[in-house]
Amino acid sequence: MKKIAIYFLFLFSISCTNQVSNDDLPDSIKNLENLTIYSLDSEPDAEIKFVREQVFTDSDDVLIGNIVGIVVDEQGRVFIADNQQHSILVFDADGNFVATIGRKGQGPGEFQDINAITANSNRLYIFDDTLKRISVFSLDSLMLSSTFPINSGDVNHVEEVVSRLTQIYALGDNRLLVQYEEFPLQERINGPPTQYRHYYMNEIGKFTSDAILQLPATEYLITALDGDPGRLTASFLKSTLISVSQTGDIYTAWSDDFLIKVYDLEGNYLRSMYYPYVNSELDKEVYLEQLDLNQIMYQMYESADYPETWPALHYIFVDDVNRLWVSTINSDENNYTWWVLSSEGRLLATFKWPGQRLNRNIHNLEVIEVKDGKLYVREESSAGGQEIVRYQIEM
Repeated sequence: MKKIAIYFLFLFSISCTNQVSNDDLPDSIKNLENLTIYSLDSEPDAEIKFVREQVFTDSDDVLIGNIVGIVVDEQGRVFIADNQQHSILVFDADGNFVATIGRKGQGPGEFQDINAITANSNRLYIFDDTLKRISVFSLDSLMLSSTFPINSGDVNHVEEVVSRLTQIYALGDNRLLVQYEEFPLQERINGPPTQYRHYYMNEIGKFTSDAILQLPATEYLITALDGDPGRLTASFLKSTLISVSQTGDIYTAWSDDFLIKVYDLEGNYLRSMYYPYVNSELDKEVYLEQLDLNQIMYQMYESADYPETWPALHYIFVDDVNRLWVSTINSDENNYTWWVLSSEGRLLATFKWPGQRLNRNIHNLEVIEVKDGKLYVREESSAGGQEIVRYQIEM
């Protein structure tokens, strides 16, 4: 996958049928309004090729350490958020290094912990969780335009929870959709998932709405060691996946089901699409054997309750022509199955792509983007670091 073009056969279907009876569905799904149920049965119709054409990687001028996000602008420039270098690395469309935005520090335009990066037509937004602020840069000059602090006290709190900003989405009208995760102040064994609340923020960092969406966020393993509860993450845990389209639709999915709900930008529910995907079985003993844990961590993971299956979904995102890309977890330890759907949910394609389900990080699932018929994805470099690789999508 590193040196040659890669070819994938895929499925293409223009027909979707309701071959699944509503009686077979859980109440939480079959009672949804504007629900479209799609069949898993599709016939191959065409071929897709992903041709490796450009690598954005280390050079004499730049070293790439830990890629946590990317932005591709209208010129094809690639902005790589590197949390090891504490900066944004800028490459032109031909893979040439152009500039570094920011450096480690606490001053204006400097970073300690880059957690999210997003952009609209002329602004680049970078969120630093340690410094609790968003830095805004001009995409024209690459210079710092403004900085505004993030104060969790500005959002509506629920009693006995603490809120933390976890994601930002830039919209075309210069607003930000910001995502806060709410954690309980006191952990409970087998407690409910944390919660997401989404708000709007203007270009100077002021909140302009109450919460427009409230969703379950992420499951955690809450285990007790010597009587003290501890919060752990694990690759089999479920979470809410979110992507925002360029036309202003918000796609959400609780990863346990191949069920995707669509909301407008005001948080109003529009429709749902559902595929009756069969989740892969999870064997606790096999899972624990595969983990590289010390004795204390092993005891904590071993004492937790485990589900019978893996989640159905690994990741979702919407591309620049409003196709939905959905990554599903299957019995293959080293590959995910990707589905390309129309905005209404009609199946356009499926293909395999490398990915290890054991090593899923449910808080930093993928660094991937599709723009102008090209796929940009984070991969491991031959030197042991990370790089962004661009593939031409030929259909």
